[in-house]
Amino acid sequence: MASSVHIEKDVLSYSYICDCGVIVYDKLGNVKFQTEDDKELYSDYYVNRYKKLCGIVIMSC
Repeated sequence: MASSVHIEKDVLSYSYICDCGVIVYDKLGNVKFQTEDDKELYSDYYVNRYKKLCGIVIMSC
């Protein structure tokens, strides 16, 4: 699980895998931007259902 950012000419580009994300803070520590939690949106319903039926523990970061 990982996140990455690249800033060039005041433009922030980001990427992340799994259910990680990116948060941007201002100089005072206030959150200026945060990626949405999209784990449910991109999770595979059938894989998750199979894991639950088989008793496999699903862990997240």
